[in-house]
Order: sequence, then C-alpha cells, then structure tokens
Amino acid sequence: MPRRNRQMRGSANRPPQFSSNIRVRHTFRFTGSMAGVALTGANLLLACGVVAGVANGTAWAIFHSLRIRRLKIWSPPASQGTVNTCSIEWLGTQQSPSIEFSDTTNSVSTPACVQSSPPLSSNAAFWQTPTLGSTTLAVLTAPAGSVVDVEVDLILADEAAASFNTNLTASTAGELYYLALDGRASNLMVPVSLNTTA
Repeated sequence: MPRRNRQMRGSANRPPQFSSNIRVRHTFRFTGSMAGVALTGANLLLACGVVAGVANGTAWAIFHSLRIRRLKIWSPPASQGTVNTCSIEWLGTQQSPSIEFSDTTNSVSTPACVQSSPPLSSNAAFWQTPTLGSTTLAVLTAPAGSVVDVEVDLILADEAAASFNTNLTASTAGELYYLALDGRASNLMVPVSLNTTA
C-alpha cells in the first residue's frame, strides 16, 4: 500500500493542522502616469479592494496584509526624436541599499519595459500590514499612457477591527471598489477593468 494512504488512514482519528487564513495571488493592472510617485503599503492595500460601509463615506480594505512579488511597467513608444523612460526604485532598509531598475526607448514602435521583484531585505520584500501602511516600498516612474502590473500575495481580512479603512467621496454602500495605485488624493494610476472611485 502506498505510503500516502497509510498516513491518511493513520491520522483518521485526528484532524490535521491547517492554515486558516484565506490567501490568494493576483496581478492587478493600472494605467495612467506616475512621475517619481511613492508606492506605499497603504495605497496598495486599498488598490487591492475595499467595500463601502456607507454611501460616500468609510470603506474597509478587503485584505489585511500583502506582499509584492513583481512589478512590471510598459511605457508607450517615444515620438520621433524623443525618449521615454520608466523605472522602479526599491527602497532599502538599514540592511540593504535602495536599488533602481529602468529602461528607456527612443523607438516609435517599441515601448520601454522594466520588470523586477523586491530585492532581498528591501522594504517591499516583507509582508505589509495596516500598521506599516505609510512605509514607502518603491518609487515608480511611468510616463503618460503607461501600463503597470503588480503581482501580489494577499491575506483576506477576517477581523473587522483589524481592517484598514479610508473615506470615499463617491460610493454606494455595500459595493466593492479598487482604488488608484498612487492613492485617492492624486488618482493618477487607475485600475483596469475594475470598479473604481475616489
């Protein structure tokens, strides 16, 4: 009899341990323009989804914590005789330097493209929670018309008191919204094909 079956039968009188948190991995897409805009854990949590508790008022984050796996930026081709540059600067901690990746195009047919994962020990390499929400994870530069993909691991909130919240100016109670990557105040890099507001 295969070893796997013996183990299952041997533990039939005792439920196995399990991870109760609901975890997902997803890639969110945004379009717009960001010129040296700081990406914070708070703005990213809100960009991953909020539910409006009341109309035009408080909205609660769907997820309690997240971790960035990868960022990718495509910037539109430059016009004749000009260049376009996109970049990702990962901010470091006391144990690591800030590291920037960039790409430039002077072609009218080929976009600039940069992709990167958080370097070891950078701010973005760690899980982010509401208590760390104001920490700057990266500085993004994306000219007008750029597309930004953010791949993240997420843990669903399971305690209302622990959920992160914000105030929306235009919302319907009970509806889900996905906010701009750079936050409601500037609202420059908006989500693609998701319900959004400010």
